[in-house]
Amino acid sequence: MGDGEWLYRNPFAPARLTDDEIAIAESLVRMQRHVQGGPSFYSLAEGCQDQYLALLLEQAAASGETVTSHSQPWSEQG
Repeated sequence: MGDGEWLYRNPFAPARLTDDEIAIAESLVRMQRHVQGGPSFYSLAEGCQDQYLALLLEQAAASGETVTSHSQPWSEQG
């Protein structure tokens, strides 16, 4: 809730799930829809970007230094 207003509701209620569990369940539902001919919901480019940022975070944490991200081939608009 934010400012007394529901911003998001658990679509799997009444199951009592953590935020991470809800995200996993939603991903599984969307994967099933995609396999059955529905739209894609998480592209290879998005996965590559997430992994790239995770590696930069790990590098920054290990070195204690500031790291800078750079435009990657998968993010270029065609």
